Amino acid sequence: MGIHTSGDEENTMNLGKHLTVKHKLIRRVGGIGILLLALGFAGALSVKHSQADTHVVSASGYNVNSYISTHNIKPVKKITKELHKFEMFKYSTSNKRPNGIVFHWTASGSKYDTARNEADYEINGGRWKNAFVHTFIDSKTILNIHDTSYGCWGAGPKANARFVQFEFCNVEKGNEKKFAQSITNAAYYTAYLLRQYGLKPTLATKSGGGTLWTHHQVSSYLGGTDHTDPDEQFSRYNYSMSQFSTLVKKYYAELLGAKIPVDDGQYVTVTQPSWDMWQTLSPFKSKAKASSLGSAVYQSRVLYYNANGNTYLSLYDNKGNWRGYINDKGTQTTGGQGKYISFGKYVTFTKSNYNLYKDFSWTKNGNTSTKLLHHTYLAKGEYKHFNGSTYYSLYDHKDKWVGYVNADSMTVAKNQGGVAYNNPKNQYVAITRDDLNLWKDLEFKTSYGLSKSIRTQPVIARVAYQAYNGMTYESLYTKSGKWLGYINKDGVKTTDGVTINLSFNKYVTITKPKYIVWNDFTFKKQKANTTNLMNHVYLAKWQYNHQNGSSYYSLYNDGGSWAGYLNRDATKTISGKTVKVSANEYAAIAKNGYSLWKDLSFKKELNKSQKLLTVPLKVKAKYYHANGSTYYELYDRNNKFLGYMNSKALKKTDGVSAIQSYNKYVTLKKTGYSLWSNFLWGGPMNTSNGLLNKTFLAKGRYFHVNGSTYLTLYDHNNKWKGYINALGASVASNAGGVAINYNKSVKVSRKSYPFWSSFSFSHQRGTTTKYLNKTVTAKYKYVHYNGSTYYSIYSGSKWLGYVNATATVAKKSTGLYGLNVSKLSSANQSFLKTLIAYAIPSAKKHGLYTSILVAQAVRESAWGTSELAKKAHAYFGVKADSTWKGATYTKVTKEYYNGAYHSVSQKFRKYSSFNASIDDYGDNILKKMAANSSLSYKLLLKKNSKTWTAAVKGLKSYATSPAYVTDTTNFINQYQLYKLDQY
Repeated sequence: MGIHTSGDEENTMNLGKHLTVKHKLIRRVGGIGILLLALGFAGALSVKHSQADTHVVSASGYNVNSYISTHNIKPVKKITKELHKFEMFKYSTSNKRPNGIVFHWTASGSKYDTARNEADYEINGGRWKNAFVHTFIDSKTILNIHDTSYGCWGAGPKANARFVQFEFCNVEKGNEKKFAQSITNAAYYTAYLLRQYGLKPTLATKSGGGTLWTHHQVSSYLGGTDHTDPDEQFSRYNYSMSQFSTLVKKYYAELLGAKIPVDDGQYVTVTQPSWDMWQTLSPFKSKAKASSLGSAVYQSRVLYYNANGNTYLSLYDNKGNWRGYINDKGTQTTGGQGKYISFGKYVTFTKSNYNLYKDFSWTKNGNTSTKLLHHTYLAKGEYKHFNGSTYYSLYDHKDKWVGYVNADSMTVAKNQGGVAYNNPKNQYVAITRDDLNLWKDLEFKTSYGLSKSIRTQPVIARVAYQAYNGMTYESLYTKSGKWLGYINKDGVKTTDGVTINLSFNKYVTITKPKYIVWNDFTFKKQKANTTNLMNHVYLAKWQYNHQNGSSYYSLYNDGGSWAGYLNRDATKTISGKTVKVSANEYAAIAKNGYSLWKDLSFKKELNKSQKLLTVPLKVKAKYYHANGSTYYELYDRNNKFLGYMNSKALKKTDGVSAIQSYNKYVTLKKTGYSLWSNFLWGGPMNTSNGLLNKTFLAKGRYFHVNGSTYLTLYDHNNKWKGYINALGASVASNAGGVAINYNKSVKVSRKSYPFWSSFSFSHQRGTTTKYLNKTVTAKYKYVHYNGSTYYSIYSGSKWLGYVNATATVAKKSTGLYGLNVSKLSSANQSFLKTLIAYAIPSAKKHGLYTSILVAQAVRESAWGTSELAKKAHAYFGVKADSTWKGATYTKVTKEYYNGAYHSVSQKFRKYSSFNASIDDYGDNILKKMAANSSLSYKLLLKKNSKTWTAAVKGLKSYATSPAYVTDTTNFINQYQLYKLDQY
């Protein structure tokens, strides 16, 4: 870890809770735990450090654990406690206790640090606020300065949350005694902590397991720090975490007592076959001689530190059978792979899904048997692994080591040619080179001759070999089964059963549909179908005669692009490069930059496609050209020849030009114009009658062959409304639309509505608050693109601005809605007032004229006094036909037929309320209109009749009386009921 730092290092520290420290300092986080880092690499270490010294002691030199044993070095055992409360936070583990220990190194650069000096440096001057550990250890002292039941800031967030951490004080090179004593103290202290917290000594793992950690392992496995200590200190004395773990386990066993086993897991072979395998260790009872174990690999699952000073291993074979205890001095640690055995045979990968490894720690080298399937290598050696499998050590033909692999993935070959495989089996190939040998065998000693001798005949490659030399060889046969020899695959080409290509070089046109243009001669992948290529012209460069008896052309366009293989039966040879097909259709320009040619020699350009954007084009003929394009012979609407143009620049239309960007607001001011869904005139989407005075955005326009211009309309929700003849629309200067003469008095009914100076709504001239409840003049009405209606308001001669119509109400005339009711009785006026209150919203809902609805209700109900009105809430005398499912009322009524009135008994619809009768009237009108379009009811709708006088004619189908329409018209005029239509 390194508590002593340079000035630069201290200056880079962030004193906040999430400390980042250069080089040897630690990442600090709140609420974290304890650890001990362990390197887990056996043998000599050579690791890059930020320090200059990376010297590694020779493996044949100083062995620390042996030195400790030989010199009987004992740990200090006394733990000096000098506890400070730097910052007390619990571990983040489930039991709030540490689950490991981290090994740091001070790396101060001095020859020999002391625990006292290093601890003082951390304690004094508040340096602990940057980083602190629990304990410092040197050759004389174990100095614990922070309670190990609480976390510290030593090795990044994840480690601080879990581990106890100690600093191993630097020991200069060459001082074996001090290093041995210091490491003994560290091992004892580690064992002491493990015993204290109920943990077992296990090395750190990449998955985050284990109890013994180095700072470097925290960086590598957990993250949050980038330090590599104590690698450099260990490398000076040829030390490793594996050795440290062994020493920890020794003291751990002493602390627990010799009868308690310590987990081990190392793999060994017997080196002293004459020694005993023990059945028990207390007392010692022999089970068998070690020679009974032979040369196989065994696993030491647990070890025992005996009072006699020896360590005993409990050995198991790969089937889990216990074989007894043996003194570890009679064994050799080999790893699970066992001893190297010389092999020296050629082997070929024949199975997939096996990994190749760099070592027997199962580090993958990136290769798999799947990638190397069928490749042949030299297996120089083999290993009989403890797991029961055999592993080959592989080399390629350049003597480069390839890796270790399970022998189950390979098959031993007879020679360096390897093992045969289907490539696929019985594949047709053609010979592409003349100079290759046809080998008699894959020892490459005898040749049958050169490949040119069989180049002109189709041959079959039955199997292939990927030889040790890195080359692939095909085993060739004639169609009749005669073997021809082995040939390097570089000299053959798969042909899928065809002969070599034959030169043809003629233009052909496609004359038959339903033939497939193939991608290859496996006939599995289609490139096209001639149904979609009729009349197209290609250059047939090559002809192939297939084993199926047909001949195929290899087709190209004039630009050299390959089109595929096609059975020649679907084609006809032509003399030129084009084929003409008559046409009778319309087109429009879709792309700019294409030329309009005088003829198909392409020598004289008449125009560019962008110059014809507004012209609806007639197509009288199509020319299929060998260059891969189709050209249209174009005329204008007056049948004037325009030229030839590539069809890629055109799109088929229904007699209109390309769309022209327009983006203008238009108001529909004329009736009788349809809004079309297409230019085939198959049925209008709407008419201008129903959208009269409404404003839309004309995004584009089209020029039609009939000479008219059509606009494509969108509403304020960007919903398309259809195509309309431009004559039916008036262009507005803005989104407000075209002004409609209105000249009516209105009362301002709502305050705070703005008076706008324009329909850009960017500037207010004032608000309605000042004019609340005052009468003003709405000279013009605008149905805005946004869907709202606006009035152009004047107060006298003063223009106030544009205001939303919802801020006003129509100025009522004297009396009841300004109606002529002065001569009516109070009872009739009361009835009329109630009726109008229901009639206005119902008429709006159904798109009817309120004047007609009210007139019918008054006349049919005799001002609400009729029998039907009083007893059935029926104000319109609607008969109960077969479609009516509600209540009925039967009474005698007058019907006109055969030129006279007759009394008849009829069933009428009965309602629960006044309002229900009025609403059913509107529903009934709409239903009858939908059921029988020949009836006159459709005229009653506002969208179909511009005025009430036109709409009232729709009542012809309502009653049997021939005077019904005239009488209703007179009634409306008499009481001026038409004034109700403005509401």
